[in-house]
Amino acid sequence: KAVDSEFKANRDSSKYPAEAWKTYWTALTAAAKIAYGPFKKANLGNYSDDNLTAAITALETAVKALDTASTTPSSGSATVTPAPIEAALKAAGDINYQNFDLYAYWAYEKAMKAGNAIIDAYKGPVAPEKYIDGSSLSEAEITAIANKATATYKRAIVASMKAPSIEAQNAYMDAVKAYKAPSYSELEVRNSAKNIAWYASFLKSAAVKTEKQFLDKEIKAAKAQDYKEADYTAGSYARYTKALAAAEALNANAEALQSEVFDVKYELEIAQRALMPKSASALEAGAYTELEAVIAQAKSIFTDNSAYTFDASKADGLTETEAYAKLVSVLGYEYTDEKGNTANLYSGSAENYAANDRFYSNVVAAQIDAVITNLKNAMAPFVCKYVAVPTTAGSNEGVSVTESASLITGVTPGSLATADDVLARVTAKDSSATTLNVAANAAGLYGTGATATLSLKSSGAPVAIYTVVIYGDVNGDGVVDGFDASSMDLAINNKAALTGAYKTAGGLATGKVDLANYGLVVDAAYGGAAIAQK
Repeated sequence: KAVDSEFKANRDSSKYPAEAWKTYWTALTAAAKIAYGPFKKANLGNYSDDNLTAAITALETAVKALDTASTTPSSGSATVTPAPIEAALKAAGDINYQNFDLYAYWAYEKAMKAGNAIIDAYKGPVAPEKYIDGSSLSEAEITAIANKATATYKRAIVASMKAPSIEAQNAYMDAVKAYKAPSYSELEVRNSAKNIAWYASFLKSAAVKTEKQFLDKEIKAAKAQDYKEADYTAGSYARYTKALAAAEALNANAEALQSEVFDVKYELEIAQRALMPKSASALEAGAYTELEAVIAQAKSIFTDNSAYTFDASKADGLTETEAYAKLVSVLGYEYTDEKGNTANLYSGSAENYAANDRFYSNVVAAQIDAVITNLKNAMAPFVCKYVAVPTTAGSNEGVSVTESASLITGVTPGSLATADDVLARVTAKDSSATTLNVAANAAGLYGTGATATLSLKSSGAPVAIYTVVIYGDVNGDGVVDGFDASSMDLAINNKAALTGAYKTAGGLATGKVDLANYGLVVDAAYGGAAIAQK
């Protein structure tokens, strides 16, 4: 009671002689340690009646001397801030409960929570901020990231932030009206800071012995699996080997903390579960190839925006700035966080999707198609000044370059064996500013799925990507045969997936991979009517 009474007295040290205040503070600190200090059997003597009486007497004597030495009332109105508590918490650092006896940690946690409660009370109501859906970053953090970006990216990121809702703003105004400034005394604040510092220092003598037996078992179990690098994707196997090396290093470290042991053991478990067999990988199957190409093109709208013009008629009523905001939200923006890790501002973005491999399935194939479609729709208002066109030979054959769908069609089945065969049919319209480069499809061939990328000579940025579609050629070998009929049969019966250009090739004139179009492919494959390519 004596200690609590003094904490509430709100004494201002500047109002008293230095020597009297020093004596008072020493007596108060000694009494507080007995009243609030952590109880251990080894220190039982500290709690004797004689010690308690002596501490109270010393405190009462110091209080009387303090009041006698000053004409200022003992209860003043000193300006109090939570700065000492903030300093104590900063000095204590990041304390992990796993490294200490729980009774000691709980005492520290109680002091820490009490200190944070005082800090929060001084903060008062916090005004709602602008935000990005799915991001935990504050408005200031997002703005800082935007300020490091190029001008076009910055414009888009800032515009993509959403204003707080009317409900949130009203709730804040109500909280402001109801807010009352805290009335903590200087001593209460200083006591809270001292408690935090005291219990933090007490933890040093309460560290637990680090146990590694379960980590050792996890390491041995992982090695016993004898994972083969050739069986797994490069990224997932690299993560596993990194996790294993970290676990072994920590297992051999005599200074390792219990929390560190837990972290490396957990990462080793997760890394094993995340091992992706090459045979099941969407990335290895080439399912991300088109998505990655479209992402690269979308980025060029920001990095080489002079190559594009804004077409308001394709923007669904959005202004140019709003269209940029939508595009960056759908595309994504990668940045480096405070720990040096690559992160993305937009959790639902195409970049974020493409950053993670998945077990390939019809569901994943449909997801990839949806991500590509969504990204292309966001890109639609930005029309590239440069295009590819059929060559004379291509025009004579009936080849078409469709800008709206970015497709090369009208190619005679069986006529594309090399990249030069593609370039013989299409070319860059403005060859002084752009160049056209052809890439094989996922099967390494130049039929359906092969791409012709139009890039700026000045920067190498891709500004348009055209995909070859030969109707009926759903496996990309450039011809229409029984293998295509078999692939369509599997797709129709949900046993395999056709996505992107391959799905377009199987849809023929109707755009649907169905029994009617399957029949046309079968007919063409076995000597019947050829499938129209226009």
